[in-house]
Amino acid sequence: MTALEKDQTEADKVRAVVSEEEAIAKEKADETEAIAEDAQRDLDEALPLLFAANKALDSLDKSDIAEVRVFANPPEMVIVVMEAVAILLGSKPDWVSAKALLGDSTFLSRLVNYDK
Repeated sequence: MTALEKDQTEADKVRAVVSEEEAIAKEKADETEAIAEDAQRDLDEALPLLFAANKALDSLDKSDIAEVRVFANPPEMVIVVMEAVAILLGSKPDWVSAKALLGDSTFLSRLVNYDK
């Protein structure tokens, strides 16, 4: 076997390895692209909801908070929302803790400045 044939054989082996690695890289790139597209769809769905929630939050004032706070037996959706808020703010998710949060003078500013 001549040196040229030997070099050609080595080059063919390297080419085969590179081709396999290229196929693996393309497959991973396709998977990554699919994940990115899925994440973008989720983001496109979530952002309008976030903007609407921020707009609703901006419309609240202290009297709205005081009105909710005086409920002895609040509607179920108020309880659900306040339990979620309590969890986000690191409090116990019950109505007693929620009322304490509502009584906090910094409650609204904590919600507005919450890292979204």
